[in-house]
Amino acid sequence: MSGKLAGVVVCLLAGAAVALLCLPHAEAQAMPLGQVSGVTNTACPLLQKGFDLNSSTQCFTAQVINCPNADNLSFAYAVTPPAQGTQLLGTIVLLTGDGGTYASTQAFAMYYWPYYLSIGYQVVEVAWGSGAQRNGTAWEIANSNPDSSNNANILNAACRPATFLSYVRNGGTIWSAGTGMCVHANSGGAGAAAYTLT
Repeated sequence: MSGKLAGVVVCLLAGAAVALLCLPHAEAQAMPLGQVSGVTNTACPLLQKGFDLNSSTQCFTAQVINCPNADNLSFAYAVTPPAQGTQLLGTIVLLTGDGGTYASTQAFAMYYWPYYLSIGYQVVEVAWGSGAQRNGTAWEIANSNPDSSNNANILNAACRPATFLSYVRNGGTIWSAGTGMCVHANSGGAGAAAYTLT
């Protein structure tokens, strides 16, 4: 009897394995991106968003528009090329926490930003919303406009950092083909990176 039971169990397990292997695979659906619009070269000190600056840093303001179910959102970004005399290895985008309403943290400013530049990486920083440092609008708030008809949905809001990272990579003016690109993020910025990947 135990031999028959073992045979039945083996058959059931084999049948379950075959059924799982033969099921149609679920494909991950990519969510649509928005667009980066209205890119304007801006004097860095006017932004007051906590950017790390040197004489080579270029700053810009823009908007992410047309993210499905998320309001358009202004942002600022800064691009700093690597130290003079170093070969460009790639681009590192820094994403901060607290919804990314400021561009840098003490650790980014003291350790990572200067180190990345010194070894050959250009660094891109971004701060969401308009206004003074730590007083912008977090990327996570899909219904950031007071008259918004959108729901407060972080998945929809994640279109914003995903659109910006796509712009850095594919916009044609920041990232250089043949070099690397990565994101260094903390806290809410790490959430933005994770949503972008998924």
